[in-house]
Amino acid sequence: MADCMEKYLPNFQFKRPKGGMFIYGKFNNIEDSMALAKKALEQNVAFVPAEVFYFDEKKSNEARFNFTNCDFEKTKEGIKILAKLTK
Repeated sequence: MADCMEKYLPNFQFKRPKGGMFIYGKFNNIEDSMALAKKALEQNVAFVPAEVFYFDEKKSNEARFNFTNCDFEKTKEGIKILAKLTK
């Protein structure tokens, strides 16, 4: 997933994980990741907008992606869809 994000979604800034299940980062060109998540769900792409992690439910450009749920091809397709949605 990290390779795909670096290649197709360069506007998502993150630190490459050394393990675990998630990539957490922020979109440089999106202010509301919740709105993006809703648009992505319409395309069958899911991620967790960081807004759900805050007590005050403030708008956020951050997001968390699970890289253990899909195979590489589906992950690559999903990242490409997100890239189109963020342009």
